[in-house]
Amino acid sequence: MRAPSFREMIEMFEVMSKLDGMCARLAARRISDQQLFALQQSNIECEDAIKANDSDLYYQKHVEFHECIYSACGNVFLAEETHSLRRRLQSFRRLQLRVRGRMLKSLDEHSEIIEAIRSGDAGQADLVSRQQVMIQGERFNDLLTHMEQDM
Repeated sequence: MRAPSFREMIEMFEVMSKLDGMCARLAARRISDQQLFALQQSNIECEDAIKANDSDLYYQKHVEFHECIYSACGNVFLAEETHSLRRRLQSFRRLQLRVRGRMLKSLDEHSEIIEAIRSGDAGQADLVSRQQVMIQGERFNDLLTHMEQDM
């Protein structure tokens, strides 16, 4: 499989934002107490990774955080499609964590997502989740620009 062009990546991030938003919207309506606890614990592990200044560990815990949401959405097909696209974007999403301050901002976004899901605010859960993915796409663009300047 060939690497996607820059345009294709941006398009994939656009679709990813919609899929993540749909998962969060459904999770806000369907999440169990046990799933909510797992989501909160996953976010604590993200915070621990930041304290350890370990972007690789943060990325792993970040993925687990979102996997909790995909599972809680209660739509297996949607969860599988979202997971599949997340895998395709994995290497690009990892890079964006190198942008200064991105891990802390991501953690703040997680807290907003948790609050929206916990309170059953499906619209807010959708919005914040979509914005987080689109920010990642924008940050990836910033990173590429920075890398080109260093060359």
